[in-house]
Amino acid sequence: MEFIFLLMKMLIVARSAGLKKMVLKTLDREGIAVQITACTQADRALDLYGEHKPDWVLMDLDLTGGNGLQAADRLITAWPCARVVFLTDYDDSEYLAGMRASGGKAYLLKEHIHRLPETLRRMDATALAG
Repeated sequence: MEFIFLLMKMLIVARSAGLKKMVLKTLDREGIAVQITACTQADRALDLYGEHKPDWVLMDLDLTGGNGLQAADRLITAWPCARVVFLTDYDDSEYLAGMRASGGKAYLLKEHIHRLPETLRRMDATALAG
């Protein structure tokens, strides 16, 4: 019997330390092993992405030293293959338009964090089909 162990690498960019705990708990419940690097500052996100090359970036809109839309735009400009999912409290069409314009792959309301594994799987399937 052969076992394949996959470890997802993730960068979480958010002011709230609680978000990292919520993500870990949610992914663990689904049996998804994850290595998380986290930061609170928009500028630090670019450095950490370059160092760790994560599979996914979870980006909050409200950051220290900038906002998530600007940070995602800079990140995707520097690394076009970066896959950014926005996690937010804002359910507003103006923010949604900004998230799409910045190059984010998806967005998820924090109150629906339980849908994160499904969202990541859907994005992976879309990437493989594309």
